[in-house]
Amino acid sequence: MPKLAITRLKEIQIPLPPLATQKAIVAKLDEAMESIDKSIALTEENITKCDEMWQTSLKNNLDNLE
Repeated sequence: MPKLAITRLKEIQIPLPPLATQKAIVAKLDEAMESIDKSIALTEENITKCDEMWQTSLKNNLDNLE
């Protein structure tokens, strides 16, 4: 593989979408991240509730064995 010099790297053009398009992409990603964060929070809340229910059920069942 031939050597890739810094001068060649500087010559490479990387096409970018217009700034308005970039901002629209960022807005969509921000919206998606907000939804993901909400989903994570709800999932963690549900896990906590399930754990509490499990502990309560386990305690009730053990108490009934006595």
